[in-house]
Amino acid sequence: MNHQGINRGGLRFIGTVMIIVMLCVGCGKNEEGDGNASALREQQKVLFEQIRDCNRMTFATMTISKTGVYNDDVKWKIGDRIGVYSYDTYLTAYIDLNKLNASDIEFDDATREVRIKLPAIETRFDGRDVGMREEHYRVTGLRSSISAKERAALKERMNSELKKEVENNTTYRETIIETAERKARHYFQQLFAANGYIADIEFKK
Repeated sequence: MNHQGINRGGLRFIGTVMIIVMLCVGCGKNEEGDGNASALREQQKVLFEQIRDCNRMTFATMTISKTGVYNDDVKWKIGDRIGVYSYDTYLTAYIDLNKLNASDIEFDDATREVRIKLPAIETRFDGRDVGMREEHYRVTGLRSSISAKERAALKERMNSELKKEVENNTTYRETIIETAERKARHYFQQLFAANGYIADIEFKK
């Protein structure tokens, strides 16, 4: 009877030890899983902050040439006074990444995929040539030369006309936006691929 009691007590002790060991192993797995999830969250946070820190990124630039004519056709003066000038201005397409929110990026840890909705591509005029190219110039008779002040006034008029032309002709904007979206999509796909993710890129409208 005493031997049986010892054996039963020993079995109970062994069973208790096995349960404790199993619980410890289980806790170790949970801690490891929590650690991996935490590391992923930190990686994703760093990625988001890196993208936001880019602020405004330019992905396409279009050069647009504008030509203007200065024609002083005052009839009572003898001779001609005509000047043809041109200059280049630059239309850029960019993304303002300050408008990107954390909710615009969705990570799938299981598949290592990410869906990102980028801010819409925006465009703006980004500078123009300081001077103008002289394409044609003819001053004859008793006419005076075309002055720098007159050329500057012509350029301002040309610039206003150009902006209206671009606004009224959607081809310029559509073309540069299409190019910028293609380049931005490739850039961000490569960025996320370098961090182990397959990226699905969309753009806000």
